[in-house]
Amino acid sequence: MPISMAPSIPKLLGLEGKPAVREDGIFTPHSAFGLKAMSIGSMLNPDRAVVWRGPMATSALRQLLR
Repeated sequence: MPISMAPSIPKLLGLEGKPAVREDGIFTPHSAFGLKAMSIGSMLNPDRAVVWRGPMATSALRQLLR
């Protein structure tokens, strides 16, 4: 099993499970320690790494900021 060098937001905040989805299809962020947190790590298998490339990362950032 590969070891990730970057910390995971779900691991750091003790978050488990996938975020809830509202009726309009928008994810509801997890809450921990008074923080609202969204992470792709919450939506993937915890043992898998993800590589973000240009257009994919840009699209995710736009969605986060809206």
